[in-house]
Amino acid sequence: MELIYKSGIERLIAKSFLQSLRNFSLFDESHSISCIYKDNILAVNYWTEKEERTANQTKTSISVDNSVGYLLWIQIKLEKRSEGHGTSLYNCIENFFREQKCERVILTPSGKLSDGRTKSEWWKNRGFQFRKENPNEMEKIIIT
Repeated sequence: MELIYKSGIERLIAKSFLQSLRNFSLFDESHSISCIYKDNILAVNYWTEKEERTANQTKTSISVDNSVGYLLWIQIKLEKRSEGHGTSLYNCIENFFREQKCERVILTPSGKLSDGRTKSEWWKNRGFQFRKENPNEMEKIIIT
């Protein structure tokens, strides 16, 4: 596992995210995590191929700002889709957000799934609702 970080706190956070990912159905020790913590905002990236920019791979990008977890990107490798791996990866991410004391998760769904459903439908099935403050975003309360 390659962990990319610059400071001690980034190392601790990367290791915490690594622990959350150990429950991911496609997790492998050859994958990579990068972590940046600056101005009280945390950014974490995870990818499964040697090169982060490889198009067809499983990867995610998240951030934490105060008590909000932002899911910026989640992608499952084409040949692994529709097998439950997206749900598995999201569950690991949500657990990490809980560990970081996030109260809610915010994301912006776009596009369609391989089965033709919109991504917003997929997220609704996981407890997300469109936000009144910004109807392009969806949120889920994870700590009450």
